[in-house]
Amino acid sequence: MTKLLQIAIVVLSTLFVISTQARAASENVNADPLPACSSSLSGAVIIPNFSNTVRQCGATPSSYSITVYEMGVCTSHPYGASKDSSTFDASTCEVVYSDAAATSTDIAGSIGTTSSLPGTSTLPPPGTYGFPYILFKNEFKVSGTFTSANGTVTTSDAGNNLKTSGTPVVITESLDDFGAAANCQSGYVGATVTGATIDGFIADANKEREVTGAGNCNAHKTHLVGVLTLTSPFTITPQTYGLNFKFNLTGQGVQFVDTTGTADGVPDEFGSAPFSGTFEVLNQD
Repeated sequence: MTKLLQIAIVVLSTLFVISTQARAASENVNADPLPACSSSLSGAVIIPNFSNTVRQCGATPSSYSITVYEMGVCTSHPYGASKDSSTFDASTCEVVYSDAAATSTDIAGSIGTTSSLPGTSTLPPPGTYGFPYILFKNEFKVSGTFTSANGTVTTSDAGNNLKTSGTPVVITESLDDFGAAANCQSGYVGATVTGATIDGFIADANKEREVTGAGNCNAHKTHLVGVLTLTSPFTITPQTYGLNFKFNLTGQGVQFVDTTGTADGVPDEFGSAPFSGTFEVLNQD
């Protein structure tokens, strides 16, 4: 049987050996908690959390377009156990999908379906893999809406703003720094998502990041590498004939943010947020 890797775009129901060579370090910021938006509150959708200045909640996007150049699987985290390497260690990784000429794809628009992406797909060797990664353009095109318990609808509008009626507006966000521009912080690590944690790294096409002390991320900010640390790693065997990558956007992918000092849980801004996913192994009977 011809081996065919089928990359699946699926949103799940209801609800991406470390080298001993010395490598320059890069800076990270820790991910903020992202609880799901609540439909049990009247007017508000964010459960107030007075310990944080900015309060946010995750929701399923109406649209979520990204440009995927490469997918792969690793047995160790490619940016090291401390996730601060400036270079991507591919020594324990296998590329399973590549498309240098990729175009933007709305993965939220394919909810509940299976769709083959047009690039080149390859099965990895037999083994157990716990660190899938995705290389994509550092640009997100997203929209979203959420309804509170009393029927108040919060919908994305241009410029990361919100409105309460009409069709959600698609906004475009480019990630070029996770921290202060004066000192490039190219990693956003430890975001809790369904079945995994996900780390995001601003990088170039070679997956290289800025080193610690860089004034900004300008030299390495065309791409984003998402690395998933799976709760349950998956195994490839000689009987494996294909893989489906399941993007999970349910309750995540976009976020509504309460930025006011009153902490009333009513969102004021809208933006993109991490997604999760994993590979489904297809084996011959």
